[in-house]
Amino acid sequence: MQLSGQFERTLDDKGRVVLPSRLRELLEDRKILITDVGDRLSIWPTDEFERFVDDLTEDLLARVDSGEMDEAELNDTIEYLWAGAQPIRPDQQGRMVIPEELLTEELRGAEVVLVGARDHINVFAAAEYFTRKQQLRPRVAGNVSQYRPRRRSRDD
Repeated sequence: MQLSGQFERTLDDKGRVVLPSRLRELLEDRKILITDVGDRLSIWPTDEFERFVDDLTEDLLARVDSGEMDEAELNDTIEYLWAGAQPIRPDQQGRMVIPEELLTEELRGAEVVLVGARDHINVFAAAEYFTRKQQLRPRVAGNVSQYRPRRRSRDD
């Protein structure tokens, strides 16, 4: 699955936002959930979220083993992610209701940007997203300009 693109939307006062049809089609017939990942909300197919948390747990366990983090912080992080994970389902018009406990004052009634991130969709307050995007642009451009593609055969 390739969830991609950037879509500006309005999150109304009731916490509803319209999922773009292109993304909705990719998520069709899949159980999805939304969670708070700290600096944004993320919409996940349930199986991808489980895979993400499993991989994150492995990485955090390695940090515990190396002494960079203690087990309490690992447990708090994983608990935070699962506690905030709420099942959602778009209605016939593609509207999703973001659960009340995940709505912040900066999101309620605000312009938001839904951003495809390959296996999930991030939801940012628009002003935050565009500031972040502007700040990242030079670094991304530098990373991309330093990339040297490998020659691949047509069979790859």
